[in-house]
Amino acid sequence: MRALLTMLLLVAALASAAACQGGPGPVGERGPQGPQGEAGTPGPPGKQGPQGREGIAGAPGPEGEQGPQGPRGEAGARGPAGEQGPPGPQGPAGDPGASASLDEETLAAIAAAAATPVPTTDRPAEFTKAYVQRAIDMYVAEGRERTFEHYFSEESAVGRWYLFVIDAGIDELVLHPQPALLGAKSAQRRDPRGYAYGAEMLKTTEEGQWVSYFYRTYDGDTPVEEGDKHAWLRLHDGLIFASGWYENVVPLPTREDDPARYTQWFVQDAVDVYDAQGLDALLARYGDPASVDGEWYVYVVGSDGTVLADPTAGESVGLNVRGRAGFDLAGNHIGPELLEVTEAGGWLSRSYRLSPASGRCATKHSWAVRRGDVIIGSGWYEVGEHHSLLPSRCEGAHFTKAMVDRAVERYRAEGYDAAIAHHSSAASVDGRWYVFIVDAGTGTMLAHPAGVFIGQSVTEAAEAYDDAGYFYAADLIEASADGLFVRNVIIVPPKDERNPFHVVEEVKHYYAVLEDGLIFTSGWYAPPPTKDDPAQYARLLVARALTMYDNEGIEATLSRHNAPESLDGQWYVFILQDRDGDLYTVADALRPQRVGATRERVDSSGFDYGEAFAAVTEEGGGRWVTYLSTHPETGEEALKHAWVARRDGFIFGAAWYGGIDE
Repeated sequence: MRALLTMLLLVAALASAAACQGGPGPVGERGPQGPQGEAGTPGPPGKQGPQGREGIAGAPGPEGEQGPQGPRGEAGARGPAGEQGPPGPQGPAGDPGASASLDEETLAAIAAAAATPVPTTDRPAEFTKAYVQRAIDMYVAEGRERTFEHYFSEESAVGRWYLFVIDAGIDELVLHPQPALLGAKSAQRRDPRGYAYGAEMLKTTEEGQWVSYFYRTYDGDTPVEEGDKHAWLRLHDGLIFASGWYENVVPLPTREDDPARYTQWFVQDAVDVYDAQGLDALLARYGDPASVDGEWYVYVVGSDGTVLADPTAGESVGLNVRGRAGFDLAGNHIGPELLEVTEAGGWLSRSYRLSPASGRCATKHSWAVRRGDVIIGSGWYEVGEHHSLLPSRCEGAHFTKAMVDRAVERYRAEGYDAAIAHHSSAASVDGRWYVFIVDAGTGTMLAHPAGVFIGQSVTEAAEAYDDAGYFYAADLIEASADGLFVRNVIIVPPKDERNPFHVVEEVKHYYAVLEDGLIFTSGWYAPPPTKDDPAQYARLLVARALTMYDNEGIEATLSRHNAPESLDGQWYVFILQDRDGDLYTVADALRPQRVGATRERVDSSGFDYGEAFAAVTEEGGGRWVTYLSTHPETGEEALKHAWVARRDGFIFGAAWYGGIDE
């Protein structure tokens, strides 16, 4: 605009000059351009003319200064997260700030660490070491308070990596994302298999070390998973900085969803303790009632059958599963089967025991594993096997009666032939329960799942007597329609035992009922008697001696029962030989001076108990003879109850002592 005004003024000046001159002459030739004159004084600005057409945009000018910040707008909706890009290179270390006084060597180490590429979690060992080093670097740069504040926060964790710190001076856990663990002593920490990994952690130096151990995580008191944990630890400033990664992680079976697998895992856990710490630690842990987990507990048995640990039945420790300790509540003898398990482990036949959780008898499924000289086992209990109002196999008498009642009902519903056929077959056997049928008029066995007995007279066969000489068949044949129990039939099976159900020392109780001239009978088994039942224990001693006689002959039997080792307090077996009516003592470990001689056997009351001994016959079976005698422990006179049975001219006896007031 200023140039336009200058031009107009120049044109006006030229016009004024022309008006003062004469007419124009001819145009001369244009001379050379003269020098530019001095600029005149600018005149006043003219009025603004109309806006011309928009010109072409010029090049952008330099950026102006930033204006003041405008008001903040509302946040828009958050878009979906994009995929995480690869980690960029770590930026240079910032100013040390408060720690600016660090020496050059430390600063150089921090700078070198910062320049090192960070490993990713797909290289867990390297990542773990880097994770611990970053924590130490932060501690060096920013101090303990800021470092602990950061690593107590959830943001510090990367997946399953977290930091924990042990004060090596006082052995105390001072940093852990779970506050409940703070203050724990590492020296006391062992993994589930017994490895003292905590004590190993306390050996950590500034060079660092790996400590690997077995771990298990819990939801409340329920184990959820287990595996191996590898922890990297470094000592700095009296503190052990540590983190770890996991390997071979497996989810654990639950009690409710898979009791069989949970049982196997429960046993393996005990095997791991044995492998890591030995037998004493195993027995200390699993002999404690605190080790019982609901209905699960571990029992330990020596390779010779001796019970070494049972937290639910401490009284069984020291007993042998070949004998009393190997029986369940239904009389099944599981002991020999248990002793056959291998290192591969195996399930045992179902048994019937009291559940420690419910206190009720239930079917138990046991898993056991052999490890060295011990067998380690546990089991789970089956729920709802039978109706709660019906007898269970744990209730031997009631279940046996129910077996007989069902057999009678089958006979009534299907007839004689069907009943005989069924109870002569293996299909009629339920565990160790079976029914046999006898003709009440002739005493002939009509049905039995062991066919060898069919057609024999039950009162004339050797099986009419128990192994202590009791003629129990004579009682069974007296059964009526009201039913009859015959109890305490002692079984000590000889080598030639014909009954496949009689394989170990035990007691059998029978129930029999008469129906249409037929006697339906079944029975249940119980462990052999103990000294707590002195009468039956005396009979058991006689049964053992008679079975030894059948198996090994008279010489071996006499040698055994004349040996001092056969004495057990007041308990011993005496053997008499009947020589034409005179009874000679041939075995008496308590009074060996009597061996080889006969004597008058009359007690202080005048009772001739020798005559009572001699009256015992093989056909009639054994009998009780009670008389006065000197107690071997007190030296005082007391009633002596002797069970005596005859075999081939020998009389076998054992006795127990009662009170004089009897």
